[in-house]
Amino acid sequence: MKKMKKFFAMFLTLAMVLGMSVTTFAASAGTDGKVGTNDDKGTITVSGIAGNTGTTPVSVTAYQIIKATYGNEGKTFTGYEVVDKYKTALSAVNTEADVNLSIEQVNAVVAAGFADVTPYVMRNTDAAPTVYTAEVPVGTYIVMIENADTVIYSPVIVSVAYKAENGGNAFDEGSVNVIDDGNAWVKESSQPTVDKKAKANATATDEVHSVNIGDTVYYDVEINPVPYYNGASPVLNIVDTLSRGLTLNVDSVAVTTAAGNALVKGTDYTVVYDETAQKLTVDFVVNGSYMLNDLQGSKVTVSYNAVVNDSAVINENANNNDVTLNFTRDSNTTGNDGTGNDKTYTYTFDVGGAVQGSVTEGMLTKTGELNTTTSSTALPGAVFNLYTDLECTTRYQQGGVDYADVVSGADGSLAIKGLKEGVYYLKETTAPTGYSLNEHAFKIEIDADYDNDGKLTNWTVKIDDKEGAFQVNNGTVTPTKELEVEIPNTKLTTLPSTGGIGTTVFTIGGCAIMIIAAGLYFSLRRKTAK
Repeated sequence: MKKMKKFFAMFLTLAMVLGMSVTTFAASAGTDGKVGTNDDKGTITVSGIAGNTGTTPVSVTAYQIIKATYGNEGKTFTGYEVVDKYKTALSAVNTEADVNLSIEQVNAVVAAGFADVTPYVMRNTDAAPTVYTAEVPVGTYIVMIENADTVIYSPVIVSVAYKAENGGNAFDEGSVNVIDDGNAWVKESSQPTVDKKAKANATATDEVHSVNIGDTVYYDVEINPVPYYNGASPVLNIVDTLSRGLTLNVDSVAVTTAAGNALVKGTDYTVVYDETAQKLTVDFVVNGSYMLNDLQGSKVTVSYNAVVNDSAVINENANNNDVTLNFTRDSNTTGNDGTGNDKTYTYTFDVGGAVQGSVTEGMLTKTGELNTTTSSTALPGAVFNLYTDLECTTRYQQGGVDYADVVSGADGSLAIKGLKEGVYYLKETTAPTGYSLNEHAFKIEIDADYDNDGKLTNWTVKIDDKEGAFQVNNGTVTPTKELEVEIPNTKLTTLPSTGGIGTTVFTIGGCAIMIIAAGLYFSLRRKTAK
C-alpha cells in the first residue's frame, strides 16, 4: 500500500512513537524542601548510537522545546510552557500532562529550526561510547543526532519532569518533589526512502488518478530522511522514467526543503534529461561533493510537471511514472549501494472505442430510422460536439483547445478519447444530408475506483440512464455490464427544390385557378345583368 510504503523509521514517525511514551529523568529536589526551583537539573540519556566510520565525530545535541516555569523568585515550580520559538508549532500541546507530540508537531519544530535556541551538547565517554548524556534544566527536549555516516538517526523526544513523591499530589500536599531517571533509545534507519505523488496542480495535497489528454500533471518526489555523507564516495540521486504519454517540462524541475526553502539548481543539485529514453536524473552530488549534509534527518522534495499527450494509453492501461532512488549506505567505501522505488499511475478513458481494440468499441452508434424489420441502419457523417454543461454552451477542451468534432464513421460509430472521470454532454451539430438533427444532449458520466497504490480496479461509463461496467484485475479488463447506445436521426420528407420544376408546377396551377375564378366571376355578372 502506497501509504504503508512511506518510511516509518523516518524522523517524524519515530519522534511521534517516542513522544507518545515520554520518559522522565532524574534531577535534584530543591534544597529548602519545597516544590522544585529553577536551579533543578536532570540528566537525559540517549543510548545505542553507533560510532561514525568517517573523520567527523557524531554530534548529539538537545534543544529545549518545553520549559518549567517558577514563581516566588524562582523558588516554586508552577507548571510548564512551550518555549517562545515553538509556540506556533506546538500550539495544541497540553503542558499540564505528559507531552505527546504528533508527527505534524515534530515536523513543525524541525522546520522552525534551532537558531537562537540554547544547544545542550550531549557527551559520551570511552567507557560508554554509544551512550550520550547531558545535564539540563527541567523540561522537554528534541535531540538531534548528526554526522553518523552509516546510519540515519531519527530525532527523539526526552524529558526531565517533576514527579510527586510517594504518589501524592505535590502541589496540594506541599511535599518534596523528585525527578525520575530514565533512558531514551534512539531508533535508526539504514537508508532513505522515496515517495512519489501525482497532483492536479502544484499546491494540491491529494493525489490525482485520472486525467484528460492535454492536462498538466504535477509530481512531487520526496526523499526522506536525508542522509549524512562524510566519506569520499557519496551517492544520492533519483532517476525518474516517464511513459510515452507524458511530455516533461524540464524547466519546471525544482527542489525544496521541508521548511519550504528552494535549493539552487547547478549548485545544490544537477538536472539531466534524456529525451529519447524519457529519463530525468536529479543528482545531489555535484562535482564529487555531496550537497545535503546540512539537511541530514530532514527531507527534500523534487517537483516537476508534465503534459498528458496524444500517445497516452487508455482505460485499464496506466500512464506510469517510475522513480528510483539511488544512495550509498557508506560513503567511505564503494559498492555498498542501495535503491528505493515508487510509481504513480494516471489513467485516461475513451468512449466508443477511440483506440482500436478498446473495450468500449461499439458503445455509441449513429443510426437512421428503424426500417421495416428490427434493425437500424448505420449513418455516417453526422457531426457532434462535446460539452461540459447541459445547455451545451461550453465546449469541452483538451489542453486549452476545443475538443475536435466527433464524426460518425462508415459503421455509424462515434469515438471519444482522452477523458478523465467526470460528466460530459454530447450533442449533434450537423446531420447527414436528408436527415434532421437529433436535438437531445446525451449525458456521459465516467466514474472509477483505485486501490491504495493508485491502480485502477474498476470503472463505469453511463450514457443517460444506461451503464457499462468494467473490472480490472492485474491489468486484465473484464466487461461486467454491456453498454450499447444508438443515436437515431429522422429522415426528412423530399421537397421540391427552390427555383426548380416544383416552383413551375405551383405557378401554372395557381394561374389556372385564377383564370377559372375570373371566368366564373364574369359569367355570374352577365347572368345577374340579364
